[in-house]
Amino acid sequence: MAATATRARPRPPRRAGTGPLGLPASGLGSPFVTISSSALPVFANDAQTTVTSGGTQPLQAGVPETWTVASSATFPAASSSASPPALFHVADIAYPSELIAVTNVSGTTWSVIRGAESTVPVGHLAGFTIQQAVTAGDLGALSAAPATARVNLGLTWKDPVQQATIAALPSNTYFSGVLTAAANGALTVDSVACVTGQRILVTDEAAAANNGIYVVTSPGSAGTPYVLTRSADMATGSQVTGAMVMVEQGTVAAGSGWFVEGAGPDTIGTTGIYWTKVTAIISGNNPQPLGTAAPGTTGQVSDSGHIHAWGQAAPAGFTPSNPTATASTTLVMMGLGSTCAYTPAGSGIVLVNVSGYVQTLTAVTTVTFGGRYGTGTAPANGAAVTGTRFGAAGDPSAGPPAVGRPAAIALTALLTLTPATAYWFDLALLTGNASDSAELTNVSMTFAELP
Repeated sequence: MAATATRARPRPPRRAGTGPLGLPASGLGSPFVTISSSALPVFANDAQTTVTSGGTQPLQAGVPETWTVASSATFPAASSSASPPALFHVADIAYPSELIAVTNVSGTTWSVIRGAESTVPVGHLAGFTIQQAVTAGDLGALSAAPATARVNLGLTWKDPVQQATIAALPSNTYFSGVLTAAANGALTVDSVACVTGQRILVTDEAAAANNGIYVVTSPGSAGTPYVLTRSADMATGSQVTGAMVMVEQGTVAAGSGWFVEGAGPDTIGTTGIYWTKVTAIISGNNPQPLGTAAPGTTGQVSDSGHIHAWGQAAPAGFTPSNPTATASTTLVMMGLGSTCAYTPAGSGIVLVNVSGYVQTLTAVTTVTFGGRYGTGTAPANGAAVTGTRFGAAGDPSAGPPAVGRPAAIALTALLTLTPATAYWFDLALLTGNASDSAELTNVSMTFAELP
């Protein structure tokens, strides 16, 4: 399913010697705001609304802005004057590469900081939908905060575990909060030998009611079975609902975070305990494990209110270098596919958003463009058009209003792709006048695999 191409607001060219706001390049300090390092992130479940005013200009990162939203009801309170200051982050569902820090909420009026955590601001479409996002900075602040302040999406942080299971434990029996192996042998979890006193996250038992956080009572040996006992901080039903924990060791799970799905109530030994792995998502093309997330990464809340779950590929965003202009009057590829690539991992249903600008260099003429994707080796700049069209039923045309004044372009498509297959994404371009080259600039592509 593909949406028709839309035209966004043209971005005027920048004058030499000026910064992104048209200010002298040496005088950009005054419009910027620094978020207090003591600010505490706050969260809410299923937080989503639309922005009715603000956000449509791609301001410089760090610039404050006032937004009006349809409703603040599902979002937590944010205040820069609170002690400590409280804030939260949001992202546009359609263009999630930019993170926005919300520093004050007053009714439906928000004070925001664009381009939070080293992300690049974009011009969002009018009436865009936002949702709360959990960022690497949020997680770092919560890790450094007192335990009493660690509240995340209505979740309760537990003390870290040393390992997490990646498959069902060796055969065992469960009784009154204790798992006892059916046979003798030393227990190894995620390639790490268990030691008495370690905390183990159990996520994969056939009887989901037996999942949870356990302490190693006995690691087992050639002559004894392993014995695991539920940890004191997750031994009652009220301690299960909303639990979240980090994993410290293991070949597969080290550095990951896990949370319990479901709103409860829970009964220990009766109610299934279902854990979901949290992934960290970078706004470029370099996903990082949650425990080692690079600046600008997020564990992003999906539109169902959950943190982006294990199984779907992490969203990705790309801003490739401007390709070489073309004088071709037939469509040729721009060579962006070597940079703009995405591999779905779960459903294969991928939301693709492309934006950029086209212009001609010496005369006013029509420029035609189109989205293409495919597998295998990505086509080079100037190659004959190839791949499958996306984003429009045909290849749209744009007429720049004047020489050197770019016209904004945008494509959106919901594609059904094959999981675990790498795809390249590119744009094709032609000029309506062979004597006048067409140029593509400031391209941004974002990809998000949906459940």
